[in-house]
Amino acid sequence: MKKPKLLITVITVTIGVFLLLFGIHQAVKPKKGALFESYIFEGSRLKIKVESRHENGLLVWLPGAYYDYEAKRNDSDSWQPIFTFYFDNPMKIPKEQIKEINEKVSYVFIGWMYSVTTDGGKTWSTWDADKKQQCGFIQSVELGPEGQGTMNLYDRTGATCQLYTTDFGKTWR
Repeated sequence: MKKPKLLITVITVTIGVFLLLFGIHQAVKPKKGALFESYIFEGSRLKIKVESRHENGLLVWLPGAYYDYEAKRNDSDSWQPIFTFYFDNPMKIPKEQIKEINEKVSYVFIGWMYSVTTDGGKTWSTWDADKKQQCGFIQSVELGPEGQGTMNLYDRTGATCQLYTTDFGKTWR
């Protein structure tokens, strides 16, 4: 008779502890906060919007920022996400890192994220230097009209590396 009561008590306490921990986690986890800067790049066939939002959360001592990149073709009414970049040190939107090569090819980069469209904004190919373990921060990108180009990166120690592409940056070597 005591074993079922003990089992029910253990299950009840376990569920209660789980719910308490889940509630604490939801209260303290970082979230997107207030918009502090916005920018729209206007290309020949598409617009690229960047919105910067402060990081919020109960236990965020040194808040960072989220940078949402979205694109809208001129023949569309809706914005499509390209990527969201999080950085622990808020900065101004790097407007000079949004470029159009021609009416079909545009690219953006920030931190270790790079994205390119070669079909006027219908689709985007995103490349993450952090996941590829390629140096780290993108310093500059130069692309030619035929798709050849270079990306210069540096890491936290200041070491640099250079990558090359022949497909507008869908792949880097």
